[in-house]
Amino acid sequence: MNKKNISPAIGRSRRVSRLGVDVCCARCGYDHIDALVFGDPILCAVCDARERGVSDMEQHHLAGQAHSTLTIALNANAHREMTALQVRLIPQNILCNPIRLIHQRTIAWLYGIAVLFIWLAEHLTRRFQNMENL
Repeated sequence: MNKKNISPAIGRSRRVSRLGVDVCCARCGYDHIDALVFGDPILCAVCDARERGVSDMEQHHLAGQAHSTLTIALNANAHREMTALQVRLIPQNILCNPIRLIHQRTIAWLYGIAVLFIWLAEHLTRRFQNMENL
């Protein structure tokens, strides 16, 4: 099976055009577009990792890899979703460039924490909506 991860840097519209609408993981039904791995069948990042026999836990740099080695452990789906949010919400000059000045590094951390809370709000909202549909 020939699979490749679709980079979170690719715009959401390009991901949808490659994967389609109303698409979900063929194994577990997870449907967040940023977590899906293009292939046949389409799987979420967690199911893809399990199928390949590797850990589905990954390390996420809250402030961006360029700014800190401090990470939090997330499952592969959450990691891809948070990384995609970082790419969409944090200005590239902050996200990708190593920052030497303390106030600029602080801004990168504040953006990272904001992305974490945005992801949590989106994730919990999806969970509650799924519970309402039971």
